[in-house]
Amino acid sequence: MAEGGTDDLDNLQAVCIPCHALKTQSEAQRSRARVSRKRPRAPHPSEGLLRYRTPQR
Repeated sequence: MAEGGTDDLDNLQAVCIPCHALKTQSEAQRSRARVSRKRPRAPHPSEGLLRYRTPQR
């Protein structure tokens, strides 16, 4: 259901605890990958300092 599925009996899976943990982990990784594609990375505050630094003499 987390990835757009339904709660119909045809879509449910009975899995053991270790398999459930692996399935949940892989679904979470896919979810994080989708979110990271939607939002660009925020620049770190120190990145601006390096850009505007004057050359030393």
